[in-house]
Amino acid sequence: MVFPTVTDKCRRVKGTWFCFNGGSSYSGYGQAGFDRRFRVFHVEQYGEKITTWKQTEHTEKIDEMVLVGEGGPAPYEG
Repeated sequence: MVFPTVTDKCRRVKGTWFCFNGGSSYSGYGQAGFDRRFRVFHVEQYGEKITTWKQTEHTEKIDEMVLVGEGGPAPYEG
């Protein structure tokens, strides 16, 4: 079974993070067996650390990454 390719990653463009969901409905991706998923943002330490991941409908956590804070990429220098 081949699953659809979706735009569901996070990218930083000129200092602004863009994070895409990646398939929260069957109608947009339309294949049986494709787990729907939604993006979660976890903000800690008053915004000093921001983590994101996709959560599937079967509670699997995938593609976790730190956007801001310890363990994340270097700050944007412009």
